[in-house]
Amino acid sequence: MGDSQYSFSLTTFSPSGKLVQIEHALTAVGSGQTSLGIKAANGVVIATEKKLPSILVDEASVQKIQSLTPNIGLVYSGMGPDFRVLVRKSRKQAEQYHRLYKEPIPVTQLVRETAAVMQEFTQSGGVRPFGVSLLVAGFDDSGPQLYQVDPSGSYFSWKASAMGKNVSNAKTFLEKRYTEDMELDDAVHTAILTLKEGVLTPAEIEDYLAEVIAENGFTSHSHTFPNTRTNLGIIFYLNLTEGLCDKAEEVFEQTQEAGHEPDVYAYNALMEAYRVSLGSCRNFLPHAAHGCEPDRASYYIMVDAYGSVGLHEDAQATFEEMKRLGITPTEKSHMLLLSAYSKAGNVAKCEDIVNQIQVSGLELDTFVINSILNLYGRLGQLEKMEEVMTAMEKGPSAADIST
Repeated sequence: MGDSQYSFSLTTFSPSGKLVQIEHALTAVGSGQTSLGIKAANGVVIATEKKLPSILVDEASVQKIQSLTPNIGLVYSGMGPDFRVLVRKSRKQAEQYHRLYKEPIPVTQLVRETAAVMQEFTQSGGVRPFGVSLLVAGFDDSGPQLYQVDPSGSYFSWKASAMGKNVSNAKTFLEKRYTEDMELDDAVHTAILTLKEGVLTPAEIEDYLAEVIAENGFTSHSHTFPNTRTNLGIIFYLNLTEGLCDKAEEVFEQTQEAGHEPDVYAYNALMEAYRVSLGSCRNFLPHAAHGCEPDRASYYIMVDAYGSVGLHEDAQATFEEMKRLGITPTEKSHMLLLSAYSKAGNVAKCEDIVNQIQVSGLELDTFVINSILNLYGRLGQLEKMEEVMTAMEKGPSAADIST
């Protein structure tokens, strides 16, 4: 008797040890719109795609991100009605805690109580699991926190996570981009880029750009801008739309003409515009030329840009320059350099980079392992692939790929 025979019972395990209705609930989550969260050093960013079923629907009536307390919010993927029920129950729990202890409920405790409600609906007759997964973002005495809660009631703390459609592509992109010292501005940028990877189309980005411009009271012919941060956001959206990097540069120049001197984030946004649209490395030097020192993210963009167009030696030179200036390489910078040499098919250099990661005490994550396995596969080095896989069975830290 297969698992399908048990799919109508929530409280009966299948012979393979599964509660099949929970798997169906996860399928409902997987068919929902993409949502993601990123924990930065000074806060948490949650983002989602908000598609309306019809242009006649009042957009204000569709709420995909909700606040539970002044310091805790959440976003969902899956069934909207189920989300509303959980929001109501979680708010009630938070208010009960506040009345009793006269202080805001800790993020972890509210997540635990919400997960308990979801778990109860997996072992009770006459009910079904909630067809949603939640990303709960909050800030308390423990700092910024991000949790994902699934229909089974399981929950985990994440540095960055995604759910819904295209979750695999989104998580792979986050693994490549995320760094623990990332700040909110970088996290917002990364969230937008992640959604763009498999969600937003150029037309949707242009529509959003038109909204931003209209809401802030200026047109493409105006030189009056409210502040640098608004223009930074506009450049972010422009750099996601292929062919609009010239427009991004125009907004950047108008920002300067309006007397708002761009900061390092604005320069990085413009660099990213050319990297995404053209694979170009333009607008790197203006950082220093205008008295604005490049930061770690600036060098990441440069290494990535050079690697994308096959200039792995330039990527290496940028990596060395970053170290010379006292910017300690992180796992992400090694990953970008590894990607550059992997595209060039340089096995020896890739193995050397992996060795550097291990010597530095950094952990070999999925992206690094997949990159080196993919390189061996392209070159037909099957024995090398088997060695890596054998070592990985003992754990990522045991895999000595350099030997």
